[in-house]
Amino acid sequence: MEKSVTIHSVLDWGEVELLQACGDDLTPVGAARTSFAGRVGDEERDVKLLRFLAKNGHHGPFEFIDATWRIKAPIFVARQWMRHRTGSYNEFSYRYADPKKLSDGEAAQYYAPRQWKAQGTGNKQTSGSELPGTGMDIEVAYHDSMREARQSYNDAIEHGVSREQARLFLPTSFYTQFWYKTNMRNLLHFLTLRLDEHAQEETRMFAEAIAKDVESNWPLVWGLFKEGHFA
Repeated sequence: MEKSVTIHSVLDWGEVELLQACGDDLTPVGAARTSFAGRVGDEERDVKLLRFLAKNGHHGPFEFIDATWRIKAPIFVARQWMRHRTGSYNEFSYRYADPKKLSDGEAAQYYAPRQWKAQGTGNKQTSGSELPGTGMDIEVAYHDSMREARQSYNDAIEHGVSREQARLFLPTSFYTQFWYKTNMRNLLHFLTLRLDEHAQEETRMFAEAIAKDVESNWPLVWGLFKEGHFA
């Protein structure tokens, strides 16, 4: 299929880019009709069957749509993302690759939150409201810590330490890059979880970028998802 491609900017340095896509809105209909040797032809009937499949939980045919994205995200976002084991991943490696490839050419990039939040009270995993004054300049302390980590990494490399050990200096706020391939059924499950208001905000912002690509390239499937047929 001819895909609609936009490189979405996410957070401060992040990116989401749809690299390739296989299958259109009616691909699941063709897969479903294989069961009784039918053929896709009448668009009105095809759309009705697509809706029937989604509404009645026959989600297997949606696996015949698949897509691949390039993701540039903080390491902690990547680790949350890769908990979705139904996807295929290939990630940038700090063991041997030059981290300047993830940066402005001079220094490895790290994520800086727009605001700091208090610990959530209703859910131990989540953040709560914006953190009030604490007597500690968190912003200054954070950037100092990140710059020190980056400098320690560079110093270790310059003193002959292997890249696979020097990377131990880098925290999970530093950026990584990976390819993500999945099929539509599993992608919609990913979006169900990561678009939820309880998902971590940074990961949710990447999911929102993915969702824009789904809406642009598979509008019928997206409409069915928004109606709640893949929850």
